[in-house]
Amino acid sequence: KEEEAPAPKVYSPRDFADSEWKIGINWRDTDKVDVSWFRTKADGTSQWGFTLGSQGQWKIDDGQFITVSQDFFLGWNGKRLFSAKVGDDLNYLEGIVRGWTPWEPASVMGRFQAIRLGVERPNPPPWDDLEARILRERQEQAEQAAENDDDDDEAAFAGPAAEDDVDHADSSAT
Repeated sequence: KEEEAPAPKVYSPRDFADSEWKIGINWRDTDKVDVSWFRTKADGTSQWGFTLGSQGQWKIDDGQFITVSQDFFLGWNGKRLFSAKVGDDLNYLEGIVRGWTPWEPASVMGRFQAIRLGVERPNPPPWDDLEARILRERQEQAEQAAENDDDDDEAAFAGPAAEDDVDHADSSAT
């Protein structure tokens, strides 16, 4: 008889209400990480440290996913949605940033990691240093691209098979 996998942990809004988070965001097309903070208030609103007075909402979906939004005054800078699956330790979040701006359609804008502030953490965060990981991934991509270019160059120099290499049947025999 096969063992059943343990049921995933299920969280409620009260697990996140009135908490403050330090967040590191790696925006698309950059190696830098912007660091700021946000608060999840008991009334379902969020407060952000990016822009003075920047607000949003937050919610828990299916007891396992958290989304925290960042709205901008009059929508002039669009909207950002920070979404993550909550793991075994609800004091750490890692996920993606989706959003849009007045001049750009909705898309994935980056990724983030967040640490809940004001709690004892006996273990380090479950992720590597984000900047180091990004640089490592880009280096691996560059190396893979270089290998692919070398393979293409070798194939181009080999050229098509010479006529002499083709095994022809003796057509003179009848």
